[in-house]
Amino acid sequence: MRLLASNLPASHLLVSMLLVLGLAGCAGNKNTQKSVATAPQATTVKTATPEADAAANPYTKSYLPLDRVAVPQQPDPTGPKLFRGNNKDTDNNRMLVKGFDMLGYSSFEAREVPPEQALEQARKLKADLVLLYTKESANKTPASVRIQQLKDQQQARAAGDKSVPPLDDGQAYSYYASFWVKIAPPVIGVHVKGTAKDAVVEGMSVLAVVEESPAFKAGLQEGDTLTRIGEVDLTNTQSLAKVVQRYEGKPVDVEYIREGKANKTSMTLNTRQK
Repeated sequence: MRLLASNLPASHLLVSMLLVLGLAGCAGNKNTQKSVATAPQATTVKTATPEADAAANPYTKSYLPLDRVAVPQQPDPTGPKLFRGNNKDTDNNRMLVKGFDMLGYSSFEAREVPPEQALEQARKLKADLVLLYTKESANKTPASVRIQQLKDQQQARAAGDKSVPPLDDGQAYSYYASFWVKIAPPVIGVHVKGTAKDAVVEGMSVLAVVEESPAFKAGLQEGDTLTRIGEVDLTNTQSLAKVVQRYEGKPVDVEYIREGKANKTSMTLNTRQK
């Protein structure tokens, strides 16, 4: 995966149940930074009221929040940054590994939308980072409509009308932006899901491990199946909550399955931050 940084001012699916501070942890790859490339730039629209602003900004109008566990955050004082995404699934996993939590996302089709409007929405959400995806849409202005637009434009100019808008280039773009916030160090540091009903071993499948978290330092990896921490058998997220309540700040043994083999390690959990 590559995440491309911007020089601008500061199948979506989040496949995890966050396990930081008892139920959430966060989740990468190394990549080169470049400036954001999007559809042709347009002038940022400024409006007078929140309602008008929401209508003018498609990132605000189409925004869908995610149900998330409330966890302490570590906001970037310099404000949100804009990055260009490449693949939603791999990019999401990278963000989890890096210790970010997704707040929500926007998805829409439009002609020309400046990246600054994605940052405007990020500031409203108090997000730290935006991943932006754009691609040409199959939807184009029909040729007959464009011909009529050209005729109308020529007639208006011949009549001395200087307010004639530029001719629509006919190209639409698909926009998708995910909004992320940096969270405080997790107690455990894994994103998990329950194993399938027909799984050979019951437990919690590891989807991502947060860098430098207790789970990371204990050597746990994506694809492991956690079966037991301390004296708690892991069958659901509630059992992980019990682990946090019982062992936060303490060393504890961890049992897991990797490639069909039983393994055991230990880790010292972080304490929950208020």
